[in-house]
Amino acid sequence: AVLGTCNVLLKQALPYILRGAFVVFAMDSKGGSWRNDLSIDYKANREKMPDDLCSQISEIERAVAAFGALPLRIQGQEADDIIATLCMRGLEQDAQIDILSTDKDLLQLVQPDVNVIDAKDR
Repeated sequence: AVLGTCNVLLKQALPYILRGAFVVFAMDSKGGSWRNDLSIDYKANREKMPDDLCSQISEIERAVAAFGALPLRIQGQEADDIIATLCMRGLEQDAQIDILSTDKDLLQLVQPDVNVIDAKDR
């Protein structure tokens, strides 16, 4: 997982970083989110994160930081919530937002100054 993350950073995020863009690598928090409190069935059918991936999270965060991006996890929040919040805050500052993700749910954020770029297509 660390190598895969480094490849994504190198091929897809580094051009933004080198241009001086503010790059955030949002990740789900440990222990679920506020949505779990709303419904016990939330993500009930989703498989648990494999232990070998769990054990690499801190290394992934260090790799992200080493590339010059900000690894960001907020307790009780999922990555897509973090991304949506940062997107709205950026728009308040008249920023151009590019979201690199494979999560199609983020397409709902698209508007004139917000692009979602499919990480698989790059």
